[in-house]
Amino acid sequence: MADVTSGYARITAAATELLEAAGIEVASSRQQKISTDIVSFKESVDAKLNTVNQTLVTSRAHIDDKLNSISQHVVNLEERTAYLEEQVANQTKLQALAFAMDHAEQGSFTYRTYTSYSTQQSSALIPGIVLSFRRNMGNYIPEGKVESGEGDESTQKKNFHEALINQIHSLTGTKPKIQKGANGNYAIYYS
Repeated sequence: MADVTSGYARITAAATELLEAAGIEVASSRQQKISTDIVSFKESVDAKLNTVNQTLVTSRAHIDDKLNSISQHVVNLEERTAYLEEQVANQTKLQALAFAMDHAEQGSFTYRTYTSYSTQQSSALIPGIVLSFRRNMGNYIPEGKVESGEGDESTQKKNFHEALINQIHSLTGTKPKIQKGANGNYAIYYS
């Protein structure tokens, strides 16, 4: 029986070794399959990430093109808006000047020049001034004084200028300005 026991022990030991070897081979085969699956999965993920990255790059370029296009449209709209605002302002100015020309007597006052003793109406100055304004130019005005004005010459000139400014302002809605030129004469400008 000792032989049988020893034979069993050897058979058992041999069977255990075979099972261990088979287990190692199975484990190795499994590891190889898992390793192959991992490599395949990694390649699949890498391919998908590359596709996503390419899509993002293409989308970003498309979005950048659209943003540039929109920016250009905004610039064009701003330019057109500025042009239209300028045209509306010019039309408004021309309408106001036409009204002033038609209603020059409104707000008219009597004045006298320093070179003449006769009185004149300020409404006679309005057509020349308005035509100069239409050409975006100034217009020389006479050195005058308001007929009912009092004070020294400087105060009378100032009163005449203020009266003329107020008359034109009431006719056009825009307050003109008067400046003394290099030659010493005064000119009136639209604004």
